[in-house]
Amino acid sequence: MNDMSILPAPGATHPLPAADPHSLRGIVRLAWRRVTEAQPPLAAGADASRWIDAAVAVLIRNLSSGRFSTAKQFLDSGAPDEALLLDYAEQVVIELLAEWDRLASLKEGDTAAWSVVIERLERLAYH
Repeated sequence: MNDMSILPAPGATHPLPAADPHSLRGIVRLAWRRVTEAQPPLAAGADASRWIDAAVAVLIRNLSSGRFSTAKQFLDSGAPDEALLLDYAEQVVIELLAEWDRLASLKEGDTAAWSVVIERLERLAYH
């Protein structure tokens, strides 16, 4: 069984895995492999299972909240939803890897890190 077998055949009408962690884990594993093969330094020394678990949690939230549906409009290239979800999962993995240290600082209540976020939000609000 190859990794692409987790996705339905082209043209199939299978629904997206609404928030099924098992199905999402397979999609994220494939996304992880694509990202780490394309950008090895990004994940150097990373514990794959930790990152996959984190990305699955993000996908579950984003599917449940409708965020993926919104993002899908910007990703849409005529590809089936399943392929778009894989592309989205790759982007989630990339962002998690790139922003993990900053997220950890925010979760720990780092005042300097929060100041950067507040300043950015203020700029966005006023411009």
